[in-house]
Amino acid sequence: MYLLAATATHTTINPGLLIFLLAAGRAVWYAALCAVRPFKRHRRCQGLGRLHAGGGRIWKPCKGWRGCRSTGVRLRLGRRVYAYLKRTRQAGQRRTY
Repeated sequence: MYLLAATATHTTINPGLLIFLLAAGRAVWYAALCAVRPFKRHRRCQGLGRLHAGGGRIWKPCKGWRGCRSTGVRLRLGRRVYAYLKRTRQAGQRRTY
């Protein structure tokens, strides 16, 4: 009795296509993350909203440009870009009489 084995066909995946699919998947994942959780912990104060100002028990509020303004959270970059594009589109559609 003869054993018949299926011959495997050799298929190759284009590396450029694989990189594109991985990048597109990552972009979709980040967009979904920005939609579900638009805020992220502020790195400078680790989400506390205040900074240690030296020795002892002295704390000062976390302030700064695009910082958390003492809330401990900040907007993600993708959410800021989305808000900017939305404002720009709405300004372009606004009627001025």
